[in-house]
Amino acid sequence: MNELSVILTLIAGLLLRFGIPIGITVLLVYVLRRLDQKWQREVELETQPELELQVSLFDKIRCWATNECSQENRETCPAFIESGRPCWQVHRDVSGEMQPKCLECPVFQAAPIPRPI
Repeated sequence: MNELSVILTLIAGLLLRFGIPIGITVLLVYVLRRLDQKWQREVELETQPELELQVSLFDKIRCWATNECSQENRETCPAFIESGRPCWQVHRDVSGEMQPKCLECPVFQAAPIPRPI
């Protein structure tokens, strides 16, 4: 009987020695993951309206409509053909610089400034 109580005491001591710190660590990991998920949802909610606004503005304002381009010019215009991207991105030259006419265009000037996320 004495040996049984010694074994039970050792097991209880080991559980206290290792079980409590492991349990606290697991609880802390759970709480921190929940907090991280909450912060990620908040960031998504903050940036989502901005992205929707940028997309909706871009969908409504097109350079060929603003500059009143003829149908002939539209058919050969890379911005009209590749209408999924902003026109000033399509009109960049080989070196990556924008054309001067794009800098003066009201569509480019009215576009929102992208912010890093």
